[in-house]
Amino acid sequence: MQNEKSVLLRFADKEYVNWLRCASSFVVLKEGLHDYTQDGVKRLHDNVKHSVTSKLVTQYECSDCSWKKIHQHKKPKLDWYIKCNNRICNVWLSEILNRHNEPQCKTINWCNADITKWSTEPWEIAKIYMTKGQSNKVNLPQELDSPALLSLLKYCKEFDPIHEPLVSKIIDTRNKVLHSPDQRVSDTDKNTWMDNMVSLVQKLNIKGEVCNNICKLQTEDIDVRFRDQELKVLQNLASEIRNEVRALKDDSESLKNTQNEHREEIEKVKGSLAGDKEKIIGLHTQTEQLEIDLRGQKSQMESVINTRGYRRHAKLPLAHWSYVKPISQQTGGEKKSWQSSW
Repeated sequence: MQNEKSVLLRFADKEYVNWLRCASSFVVLKEGLHDYTQDGVKRLHDNVKHSVTSKLVTQYECSDCSWKKIHQHKKPKLDWYIKCNNRICNVWLSEILNRHNEPQCKTINWCNADITKWSTEPWEIAKIYMTKGQSNKVNLPQELDSPALLSLLKYCKEFDPIHEPLVSKIIDTRNKVLHSPDQRVSDTDKNTWMDNMVSLVQKLNIKGEVCNNICKLQTEDIDVRFRDQELKVLQNLASEIRNEVRALKDDSESLKNTQNEHREEIEKVKGSLAGDKEKIIGLHTQTEQLEIDLRGQKSQMESVINTRGYRRHAKLPLAHWSYVKPISQQTGGEKKSWQSSW
């Protein structure tokens, strides 16, 4: 009895019913996008593969690489590249990015896909344009959530980019509906959001009853007989939340792995610095020894100069030294000449 009363109270709340209408519309929209995206992804894969095979005449498949080999240049452009020993994957990567609306974006989710299947599985390419958290086992639109399919429409040029602003609005709407703290939506927001969904369905020319079903949800009365649909909506939202949690968990694991890699690099740098310090100390010791040796050689040279008769003017550098006979061996004329030369 208590449970039945709470159900009646929920459906008596107009703004909760508005929230339920919007959430139900996303379920309908997603189902309508299945065939549309399936055709688009097949077309995407055919075009990418055709471009790749025209550039790679002999071999266009690589089984050695993974998404972990994909990196991004920091300067001057944020270009992506793959460290592929076979020089194959970068050709695929280039064609995929040529069809991305934001090819230098830092948040391209390479981890969604299996690179080794780019040549055979269309959805392994399509998942590059989607939100994070898409399983490598997913190869059908029915197995994806609405944010993934909407993200594909937004970022992949194979789907007409002219609709990107409208798709972005619908993605924003979905986030507001899913993360609504009280699950309540005003009449104004409900009408605006659902009108946008109808407009997108019409512009994409999606066949079937998708448009009519969204319009019915927007206008028809909803009461407790809608409980089955309510359950479906809640199950769908729970599934999407699980996907988001899984993506966050993957991010957390990735950060941990990155931290561990950085720690290892720091330890290597410390070890290298310790070795450099020992080298510096050794070089310092060698330098001191060389200075001692040079002072000794200088003393020997000065001794030779004094004993063999080398003389130089005090202001002249060493290169201007000259040799003259010792005074005891000079004649009067030579002595006079020597004295006048200074």
